[in-house]
Parts: sequence; structure tokens; C-alpha cells
Amino acid sequence: MVEAGVSAASETVQTAARTGLFVQYAPGVLAGIAVFTAGWIASSIVTRILRRTLSVFNMDQTLAGFAVSTIRFGILTLAGVTALEMAGVPSTSFLAVLGAAGLAISLALKDTLGHLAAGVVLVAARPFRVGDKIEAKGVSGTVTQVRLFTTTVQIDDGTIALMPNSDLTSSVIKVTREPT
Repeated sequence: MVEAGVSAASETVQTAARTGLFVQYAPGVLAGIAVFTAGWIASSIVTRILRRTLSVFNMDQTLAGFAVSTIRFGILTLAGVTALEMAGVPSTSFLAVLGAAGLAISLALKDTLGHLAAGVVLVAARPFRVGDKIEAKGVSGTVTQVRLFTTTVQIDDGTIALMPNSDLTSSVIKVTREPT
């Protein structure tokens, strides 16, 4: 039975070689593999350089990690689409499917993406910092952590409140900053 499978596979390869399919598609597939490999290596190098650069400038770890992973994903997506195009796969249909999937995911994660965008705004604008006392949405306490989706506030009685960042960017916040 195994011999029959090997014989059939060998016959298929011989038929493909005779018809020119192998000769026609092999260079494109090999070029696609080379392009994706180069993209993978380039994304690793860019990621390493970007992490070092952002650490030198003491950028917030949360924002730095988000930026690095987004850039790496973009480079790998571009390398993947280019590799598929070189291998003979039409990229227009692939990009249409990718766009539709992105739209579906963004609609499904609308609130989560809102919290993410609000987290980026809080990290960039810095209306308050870790250690500041804030009052917002009926919660009053000291900020202990600002993350991409939530801000952690320690209330005076010792309990911890996780506040969605979109609540903080869409409401009035009273900030009491300790003098430095």
C-alpha cells in the first residue's frame, strides 16, 4: 500500500514536470519563500533596534511594547502578501479577505478598541501620572498603574478599582498632584 502511494506521488511529480507546471511555478514559490524569510529577518532586526531605541529614550513600557508589536505585525503582513504575490497567488482577493476580516474583528471588538485608543491617549497626554490622586466617575483614590485598557486606582480604604480608560478620557477628572 505504501509502495502504491509512493508510486502515485512519483507519477504526479513526473506528470507535473512533463507539463511544465513544476518549471512554471517553482521559481515563484522559491522567490516567495525567500521574500518571506527576508521579511521575517528584517522584522526581527527592526524589532530589536526599536526596543533598544525606545528604552534609551525611557518610553513607557506599555506603549513601547504596543508600538513594537504593531510594527512587527505590519512588516510580516507586507512580507506575507508580497511572498504570496510572487508565488502566483493573486493579492487582490487576499487583501479583500484580509480587509473584511479586519472590519469584522474591529466591529466585534469596538468597545475594547475604544479602551485601547483611550489608553494610548492617556499614556501620550498624561493628564495624570502614577502616584497622583484622582477622582472620576465616582471613584477617588491614588493611581497605581496606567495600562492600555485600564487604569488601576487604589481607593483610600485599601481596595483597588480597575477603571476602563475610555471612562477616564470621556469624563471630568479631578487630579491632585503631590508637589515635587
